[in-house]
Amino acid sequence: VSDFTAQLSRIHEQHAEEIQRLVETFRKKNSELRNERPPCPNQMFQAWETLLQEVEVDSQIHSDVAGTLNRQVSRPLIEKTFYRKIQSRKIFTHRESFDTILAKTEDMLRKCRREYSEAYQSHCRSQNNASLAAYFDAHNAYVQQLHATNGMLQEYHNTTLPTLLEELESVYLDVSGIVGDCILKGADIVAAKALEQSRRYDSLCSICQACDGRTDVAALVRSMEVPTGAAARIPHHRYSAPQPPPPQEAPNGEPLPQEPPPPVPLKNELILDRLAALSSRNRYDALRKEAADLERQIAQLQEAQDALLRIQQRSIESSVYNKANELQEDISMKRFDLRVAQVHLSAVRAQKELFASKDGGGAEGRERKMSNSSGGSMKTKWMKAFKSLKTSEPASSKKNAREKEKDAAAMFETAHIFQEYTYKKITACDVCHQILRGHSRQGLKCRMCKTNVHVECQEQVPKCQPKSRMLRRQRSTSEIESKQMDGDDETDPSVNFGSLIASQPSRRGAEPSSPSTTTEIQIVGRSQQ
Repeated sequence: VSDFTAQLSRIHEQHAEEIQRLVETFRKKNSELRNERPPCPNQMFQAWETLLQEVEVDSQIHSDVAGTLNRQVSRPLIEKTFYRKIQSRKIFTHRESFDTILAKTEDMLRKCRREYSEAYQSHCRSQNNASLAAYFDAHNAYVQQLHATNGMLQEYHNTTLPTLLEELESVYLDVSGIVGDCILKGADIVAAKALEQSRRYDSLCSICQACDGRTDVAALVRSMEVPTGAAARIPHHRYSAPQPPPPQEAPNGEPLPQEPPPPVPLKNELILDRLAALSSRNRYDALRKEAADLERQIAQLQEAQDALLRIQQRSIESSVYNKANELQEDISMKRFDLRVAQVHLSAVRAQKELFASKDGGGAEGRERKMSNSSGGSMKTKWMKAFKSLKTSEPASSKKNAREKEKDAAAMFETAHIFQEYTYKKITACDVCHQILRGHSRQGLKCRMCKTNVHVECQEQVPKCQPKSRMLRRQRSTSEIESKQMDGDDETDPSVNFGSLIASQPSRRGAEPSSPSTTTEIQIVGRSQQ
């Protein structure tokens, strides 16, 4: 017991030193955290500091317990019971000595009995005075040894052995009393420390039960400075029109040629013009398609996030925390993708509102107007189309109009309309001929010519060459020669009803047999485009 309590005392002392070092390490980190956090009451931080204090007190308790075990258990046991230890060892040594003496007596008795038996047999073989004297001597020696042995055994078992046991009993009673008293003193001190520790940790439990995250957040908000004025508003960029260049000064005082007046500054709205790089209808359709794709993507991400959350909740309820930790990575990624898609959808909707606010409904409003204006019979459409052909204009005006029309059409011929596209099959880039890699939005696709390119290869794409569309063709009431169509192609670019499209020879068939082959044409209104 003394050795055990001595080793236990050393362990408590080492444990107290390790706890103290641990508390000091985290107190330094706690001081850094206290400097970084805002100066507001925080119940969670208070519970954390209380835990550090209680553990530090525990280290002192362990030190006190180590000292108590050493002073009142281990050392008193050695001092008070050492002589009893010697006495008990001597008792067992004496017991062994008595056993040795009795064993020797038993040997002598057996020897006398053997000699007595031999003398008797010798006298029986030769009965004379010498054998009779030897027989009497052996008999006397055996009887004396027998009575001596019995006397020793009786004394040992009746007096000596009970005395040894009584002495051993007194040793045990004294040692047990000393051990019990010493352990009791140590246990009383440890119990008092444990009771004090229990009260302290009960108060810590009360503090932890009173922790409320909403209270901490409310205290944090109250301690923060509320911005006022412009700082409190959501950032918003205002439309800023470019400023005209400053007037130039003459180097030598010579008058400068009069410059044309600067153009009228535009407003914060779309300009729907024929010379614009992108038609409003195509752009509106692209935005509407992109919005639909984003809404579908948001619905899929929301559904996937809900499914992952349900699986994670079941894992937590089943105490499968490793699975819950693995799912958290996927849940965070789904949430990020969902919020990114929502931000992009807000941007697309804001652009759609520009078209909706222009001309009372944007491209859809214009489409309804064109549909209403293009109503009537097919004969009326044909009559309007032929009346709109201005063939009596002079050659110079026709040439200027044709050049303007070519310049306006060149922008659509050479400019691609790229947008991000998700390919469901393996597709190669039309520039570098490498595979478009990825799971979604692998590359860009032109809406006009359907060219597929990498993002980094779009600068090397040649001019846009839209693919021919399958147009509904109608037989003309009169046969128009190809040469006549070439001459009539010089029309006024301001015609807003549509375009006269000459059909090309069929790719599947052979070349036309004669120049007088009937040409199929169709007048397609802007609403039908």
